[in-house]
Order: sequence, then structure tokens, then C-alpha cells
Amino acid sequence: MHVRTWADFRNLALASSVTTAPQQLPCHPGAVDVTETVLIDAPPERVWPVLVDVATWPEWTSSVRSARPLSPGPLTVGSRVRMHQPRLPKATWVVTELVEQDSFSWTSSTPGLRSVAEHRLTDLGGSTRVTLRFRQTGLLSGLASRRYGRLAAGYVATEAAGLKRHCEAMGAH
Repeated sequence: MHVRTWADFRNLALASSVTTAPQQLPCHPGAVDVTETVLIDAPPERVWPVLVDVATWPEWTSSVRSARPLSPGPLTVGSRVRMHQPRLPKATWVVTELVEQDSFSWTSSTPGLRSVAEHRLTDLGGSTRVTLRFRQTGLLSGLASRRYGRLAAGYVATEAAGLKRHCEAMGAH
């Protein structure tokens, strides 16, 4: 069977008898695992608020069309955000880890596929190293990689570059 759309991924997963919890789904050969690191000429105190204000991401990265928090207040563990990215179906992301001024991770799951995005800051004494990682696991991860792997890598790079531009421009004012 040749899978062509996310609906086909979902239908294939639903038709299978897999009952493994998403966090236990194996990573298949060729699965997406992209890391992008960027050096930002701004301290973490300037970068962190931009990174966790996910509703404003469309203002500084073209990889996100809209990001709508579904949970009130600031980003915390358990917060949910509805994200729409070009050429991808809308997805709900749930924050699974957050260390103030340091890092946050979130996940989005569909049957057979679990996406994890990690955002980490490293203080370099006046500048910040930002490491973004996106990976997918699950029965359909290899298939998703063939279909969307380059797109995912491009989006991670676009997010890193946009964050850098935005944060450095804030210091120029």
C-alpha cells in the first residue's frame, strides 16, 4: 500500500492491531531526527521570553502559520497549543518538560506517530546557543520521514534562523 496523506497514515494505524502506548513506539530506520543549533547575539533573558511566547511565533518564523494556546497563562508543563504549519495538518502540542530560562519540550501524537520537539538554551555569557531538535517515533515514522523529512528539517532551520533574527533585532533598538 502506498500511503499518500496524513489521513492515510491515520487510517493505516487505526486498521492495525497495535495498542502500544505512544511513548513506547519504536523509532524505525529513516525516522526524522533533526537538530539545528544557532548562536544568538543576545542573552538568554532576551531569548527565553520570545521562545515561550508561542502565540507570537508566526511573527518571526514562516514555518508557523498560527499558534493558539489552548491553556490559559504562561507556558507550563501540561500546556496545550494548537499549531498550524504550512503543508501540514493542524496539530496539538502538549508541553512535557519545562525548565525556566533553560528548555522546554513538547509532543504531538497521532495514531502510529509521535513527534517530539525540544528547545534548549545555553548561556554563553552575553550570547545564547539555541539547540532545536525535532524527532518522530512510531510505526509510521519511517514513512513520515520519506514524505515529510526534508520539510521538517527545513522548518527547524527556519525556526532557528527566525528566532536569531528576531532576538538580535530586539537588541538593536
